Amino acid sequence: MASTATIDLIWVVNGLVSVLMLILGALVGNIWLEIKALRAAKHNHTTELAALKILVVGDYVKREELKDIMREVTGEVRTGFQQIERKMESNLSQLYDELKNKADKH
Repeated sequence: MASTATIDLIWVVNGLVSVLMLILGALVGNIWLEIKALRAAKHNHTTELAALKILVVGDYVKREELKDIMREVTGEVRTGFQQIERKMESNLSQLYDELKNKADKH
């Protein structure tokens, strides 16, 4: 009878080990699938980052272009200030003339 109990105990232990191995195998399989998904996501991220770097480097304003643009802007600002200065001078000269020819002057 002791040998039958031992054999039964071996079957139970083998069954438990088999169930444990099945659960462990499923867990390792799921972990492996997640690792593959993360690798694919990392590859996509790296590809997008490289494309973004190329886009940024390719579309920046060159120094010569910036010089030309700033030259134009500076010219427009100078012209605007000159117009304002001319208007101020003409208005001040009109005011001076009015004050010079004022009738109630003593």
